[in-house]
Amino acid sequence: MINKGFDYEDKIIKILQQKKIIDESIKSPKGSDAVDVPILYKNNKVNLELKNNNKGADYGQKELLWNKENSWHWSLGKKKIKDSVVKQYEEMQIIDRYIDKDFIPRKYSKILLKEQKISSIYEEVTKEDYLYDKKRMEKPNIIIPLETLFKYYENKNIFYIQIEDSGFYHLSKDVFSLGTSQFNGSIALRLRAKYRKSSEMIDKEPWHYGFLAKIQLKVKPSPSSFDIEEKEGKEFPFKD
Repeated sequence: MINKGFDYEDKIIKILQQKKIIDESIKSPKGSDAVDVPILYKNNKVNLELKNNNKGADYGQKELLWNKENSWHWSLGKKKIKDSVVKQYEEMQIIDRYIDKDFIPRKYSKILLKEQKISSIYEEVTKEDYLYDKKRMEKPNIIIPLETLFKYYENKNIFYIQIEDSGFYHLSKDVFSLGTSQFNGSIALRLRAKYRKSSEMIDKEPWHYGFLAKIQLKVKPSPSSFDIEEKEGKEFPFKD
């Protein structure tokens, strides 16, 4: 599956390398929690976020899990460490505020009832279970203040963002006095159950889904006068 977000990251990184703004060794983090591009500008490290031209682009997607002992909780990955996304979502109290405490997902309740191998356990989950969990979890448009996004990035020491076809902006503040305009789009929180494979597989393997939270862009920001791609005569943000 083509990931347009990763393609855009590669494109911008290549431009910055051609302009000798970043080292040739820098690669896209490909969806990890790492900074997309760390730039050295006038002896300052400028961390930059990159987003492709997608109204529903993800800003901090994280998986939710459920079990009998802990009820709903955030996935911490193999290292069991809370990253910046989990810390932000805990501060927002997403689980307590937006998930019905009586909602026990059928996927995980069926796993609990079986003491078999994982493959056999998942085979107990049906398409009807997926559709039930999807309906109970889906909350597509929980409006949240833009400051939530600014704080999320500030916690990661990121103050600038480049958005395809919109341009280059600062987030909470223009810390390096580049003269940029502030990102002024609107955002929302979305909760959902998402099927991970091709939709044609739902009837055959319906258990391939997870529960996700993400911040997404609802309204694009006003066009910036700065742009790393320098489209339509816009100004490159990093001057000599």
